[in-house]
Amino acid sequence: MGNLSVREAVKHFNVSRPTLQKALADGKVSGIKDESGSWQIDPAELARVYQPRKQVSGGKVDKSEAVNMSMISQPDTDKIKLQEELTAVRLELAEAKARAEERASQIEDLRVRLDAETAERRSLSSRLLPAPEPVQKRKRWLGLF
Repeated sequence: MGNLSVREAVKHFNVSRPTLQKALADGKVSGIKDESGSWQIDPAELARVYQPRKQVSGGKVDKSEAVNMSMISQPDTDKIKLQEELTAVRLELAEAKARAEERASQIEDLRVRLDAETAERRSLSSRLLPAPEPVQKRKRWLGLF
């Protein structure tokens, strides 16, 4: 199936004509204007932004009116690239979190060792140094002259 006109796009996708025309004018949806000034829009581009509309006639989906879903569901290379990039970034993030947790564990181990060494030094210093002698107050001589 080739490109769709605005009328066909409105018929096949869940979008109103004014909304689609505004999206084309704003660049939200890309399309090509032909020599008569009518928009021609790729169905995959429409499927990127809007959901396909199911055409119902007598309780059944009218296949003659439905958009060829195989064209719409073709993988968009940009989308695939973004998904691959997202997966790579998520993997890097998980690795960075693992490294951060490992470093936090190492820091906690070092803190425990430092506290133990500090306590040991205090214990050693109190055993090696003699207790300070109490300071005696000097008595003043009060002599009578």
